[in-house]
Amino acid sequence: MIKTEISIIVNRKTDIDLIQQKIIENNFRFPVYVLEFEEGFQIKNYK
Repeated sequence: MIKTEISIIVNRKTDIDLIQQKIIENNFRFPVYVLEFEEGFQIKNYK
């Protein structure tokens, strides 16, 4: 089994909104987590 992990760090709220919309449009078949920190956001997936 192959494990894939992707992590994207974003500093601007407008960028995170755009990325979230693209994730929804593409109907990913694995969990995607959006984490909010004081200095930005992080998007992670685990497959």
